[in-house]
Amino acid sequence: MKLINIKFIPFIILSILIFNVSSCSSDINDADSKKIMEGEIIYEIKYPTYKRKKSILFKILPKKMITTFSDNCYKNDFIFSNNALSLTIISDCNTKQTTLSYCDGARKKFTKVDSINIQQLLSQLPKYNKLNDYIEPTVFLTLPSKKIELTCKEKETQFDVIASSTIQINDMNWCTPFYEIEDVLLSYQMTQFGIDMEFNAIEINEKEIKSNELVLDESFELESIDKYLDEIKMFFSIF
Repeated sequence: MKLINIKFIPFIILSILIFNVSSCSSDINDADSKKIMEGEIIYEIKYPTYKRKKSILFKILPKKMITTFSDNCYKNDFIFSNNALSLTIISDCNTKQTTLSYCDGARKKFTKVDSINIQQLLSQLPKYNKLNDYIEPTVFLTLPSKKIELTCKEKETQFDVIASSTIQINDMNWCTPFYEIEDVLLSYQMTQFGIDMEFNAIEINEKEIKSNELVLDESFELESIDKYLDEIKMFFSIF
């Protein structure tokens, strides 16, 4: 048996280390490059500052949101305990067009926003900005993700959100107050019409989404964006 020259041992160890580091880097890059092109994300919704959590009204508030996505389009369905209620957002990120709809049991209304009139919607919501350019790598539900620090001037608060580029929805947040973030948000908080909400993804499923799943039912009636927002604010005011 031929013995290894002792002077080559440090070189061999260094070679092994370099190989291992290269392999790990390759694994990370492979994880980053694998995209989820279509499927669904299930979010849990919490209301951290809501004071009447034993009231009937609190039971009505949606505790779950399901996001279905395919071909760079997505639909957010807020799930109410009362099946007569619905609140849905359907957005085509390719054409920058979004449909907002609600049903309060008696009325079924929708409106449309695009890159021209989107400010009418965003002006009704707090504005969120990146606090700095630092992004902390993390993992969320096994997906390579990023932790980003945001600030909200209106609420005078700072908080972290978690986003991932693994889910393939380009420029998903163009029509939301988080438009500075390019990736899909998996954990975040926001205030809508006076109600503080926390969203945390609890399940991500890669599956086929049919095109008709991202289309609004024809039974909804079109309204102007101003009237639609007035009625949504009136709806949320009961809580």
